[in-house]
Amino acid sequence: MNKGAKGVTVLVVVILLALTLSLGLYFGLKAREVPAYSFERAAIATDAGRCSEIGRDILRQNASAVDAVIASLLCVGLMNTHSMGIGGGFFMTIYNAQTGEVETINSREVAPANASRDMFINTTDEASRKGYNFTSDSVSSPEQRALTYHRIVEAFKFAYAKRSMMGDPLFVNMTELISNMTSEYFAARLWSKITDNTTHPIPYYEPEFYTTEDHGTAHLSLVAEDGSAVSATSTINLYFGSKVRSSKNGIIFNNEMDDFSSPGILNGFDVLPSPANFIMPGKTPLSSMCPAIILDKNRSVKMVVGASGGTKITTATALVIMNVLWFNYNVKKAVTEPRVHHQLFPNVTQVEEAMEKAVQEGLQERHHTLKMITKLSSGGVVQAIVRDEGKWFAESDYRKGGKPAGY
Repeated sequence: MNKGAKGVTVLVVVILLALTLSLGLYFGLKAREVPAYSFERAAIATDAGRCSEIGRDILRQNASAVDAVIASLLCVGLMNTHSMGIGGGFFMTIYNAQTGEVETINSREVAPANASRDMFINTTDEASRKGYNFTSDSVSSPEQRALTYHRIVEAFKFAYAKRSMMGDPLFVNMTELISNMTSEYFAARLWSKITDNTTHPIPYYEPEFYTTEDHGTAHLSLVAEDGSAVSATSTINLYFGSKVRSSKNGIIFNNEMDDFSSPGILNGFDVLPSPANFIMPGKTPLSSMCPAIILDKNRSVKMVVGASGGTKITTATALVIMNVLWFNYNVKKAVTEPRVHHQLFPNVTQVEEAMEKAVQEGLQERHHTLKMITKLSSGGVVQAIVRDEGKWFAESDYRKGGKPAGY
């Protein structure tokens, strides 16, 4: 391996996390033994099959991609009330194939005008492949997969070490931070610290502070007949949000204020909260949501992807993107493949039970402390669409029981 190569693997993960200013009713599921879903003209993937069908039907009426997404979001708010609804907020990424323009909509909630920093005190204790040059060969054997997942986990840990330095850009100056995190120099420095034979204690990754986690979320991906695409993630934060329902219209209110940090309130690992994420009137709390659209060199949509699942959103999304673009998996395998997750605090590597034993042992040999993800729906739920051989291949993550639709 060329040590002079840049750690773009690290860079990709860091960018995904840097760009994200962030189940109750879930049930155990097994991977569906069904063929991949493919569609000639349009596709939509949600975590509720009926809602995918509604989005498809709206598209067939010559509606826009955004119209269809809104219809599907309203449906998911009814089908998965515990995860999202019009009482919450969302991030939406939109690609207009007619103009080539990309638009993002930040519909996240903001702190109310009377909110204060201390209000909760005492209330509760296709990319460059330099660097590792990941290809299908990187996952060609159990030994290679173990090494590859180790390197990915280490990248996750470095990324989460920097995540808590982020906050609402209207309140926190992140110009230098973002410039560093998206530079090849920064990536190369972190890449050089990844050792193939062992993981490291938390201080090695130079963390700043701990940030909170969200839970109840839903994502959908859509591609319209004209090639336009929408990737949208919506949430009411925790399961059933604030657990308060409007007596007039039945809307379940969110509890996004829980996404802020508060001074003096330590997390379960005695780590200080993040000042960049302290409460201020009108401020938006951090979120893990990262709805993504990936274009090819001709500026045509290659992939639409995103996830739900709290802090696992970013790592699950990153892994599925790597599976498709670097490891050459089809979208079904990319989404259903067992996953790993690490968010630095706590210093444990979470692994889905279906991960092959040889890979688990390879991680343990590198001194990872493993924790099994026994409830699939808590491991990140991805909805993805990929263009391949002139068709749209869509996959709704079996971890939540969704189903794509299209025509």
